[in-house]
Amino acid sequence: MTPPSLVEEVVAAYLAAADTEAPGLVEGLYLEGSTALGEFRPRVSDIDFVAITATPPEGAALAALGRTHARLRDRYRRPFLDGVYLTWDDLRTGPESIETRPGVTHGRLGSVPVTPVTWHTLASYGLTCRGPAKPEIWRDDRALAHWTDANLDSYWRRLHTRASRPLSLRSAAALTPYATVWTATGVTRLHYTLATGDITSKESAARYGLEIFPDRWHRLLEEALRIRRASPTSTERSRYRTPMARRRDLLAYAEMVIADGHRLYARRWSGQVPGVTIRAMRPEDATEVLAIYQAGLDGGHASFETTAPTWETFDKTRLPEHRHVAVDTTTGQVLGWTAVTPVSSRCVYAGVVEHSVYVSPEAAGRGIGTELLKALIESTETAGVWTIQSGVFPENTASLSLHTRLGFRIVGTRRQVGRHHNTWRDVTLIERRSPKVT
Repeated sequence: MTPPSLVEEVVAAYLAAADTEAPGLVEGLYLEGSTALGEFRPRVSDIDFVAITATPPEGAALAALGRTHARLRDRYRRPFLDGVYLTWDDLRTGPESIETRPGVTHGRLGSVPVTPVTWHTLASYGLTCRGPAKPEIWRDDRALAHWTDANLDSYWRRLHTRASRPLSLRSAAALTPYATVWTATGVTRLHYTLATGDITSKESAARYGLEIFPDRWHRLLEEALRIRRASPTSTERSRYRTPMARRRDLLAYAEMVIADGHRLYARRWSGQVPGVTIRAMRPEDATEVLAIYQAGLDGGHASFETTAPTWETFDKTRLPEHRHVAVDTTTGQVLGWTAVTPVSSRCVYAGVVEHSVYVSPEAAGRGIGTELLKALIESTETAGVWTIQSGVFPENTASLSLHTRLGFRIVGTRRQVGRHHNTWRDVTLIERRSPKVT
């Protein structure tokens, strides 16, 4: 595929500036995003790039890149040339061990996070501007699915929650045409990835949504396409009478797609996590279990407690037959744990337990919480436990999503039930009634 002439012009200007400021620094340059996916629109699209250097740029090299992008920004107000600087080793090994790399957002050099989407887009659709036409590029479909499922909550559900609050800035922003395109196509792109294992563009995602979702959502998706394709002289009218009506559909659609995406992930992808095994908790796991416990408490959304108990207290209060840990099969490191406590000594509640699931922050987003919770459900059902219940802070959307995917229901929310770090907090009550224990 040949890039549009404007893209070729901007890329040529960038390479000339980079070679002037730091000769030999940029060894490879590849395009991804809308350009690579064949849907570049000059008025609304950015030019997404991955530049390759021998080592991560620092010091003088980083300063030279800053000057390069400043020159480019002065010459071209739009489209932005946005992207990330990786090394050849990064391309081969993938994003798992990388948190951030030097990158460009809206034409300005800084630090940007990296995701599996970049590698997968390059592997399948990347356009070569400099360097080997087919470099060795990491690809892991399961890792992409794990990241996509997690992103539905870490970004999109959080955005949805904020936009649903009356009189908030996010709620006002959701009235705009930009938010309509960004949200409607954004969540649908993730759904497409979970369904197919592939990457798609904004417009292709909207067309995909029109094919698979009920007629109720077609007006919103057609509206997103109208806005995306509109030219400055376009006279095509909105499919909605008011922005408020459009926002109402937008929020409902996002909620539906997020939930359906999670169900799709659970059905297609949530098998055993590669490199991780689930086993019974042992006394020698105590130090790592309590460290993960404390890390969860330090995050601020796990519990009213602020300090993990001693192992003696933990051991006395948790039922021994329902303690599980997730362990790295290579290093033996404990990555997460789950356990339960009885809710009452009365015999009528003998089959009701309260549970906890904690995953190390370094292992988040890999599906470990799902595997731990599945192991807990299996062991409790085998033992005749009929209800697992817990309380979750409403802000912990990742935990709520994990539990609803595995059959928990939200019972309700207790308002300002306790103080946590001098702030009144709500607690959402969840439970799972086993269909196997009757």
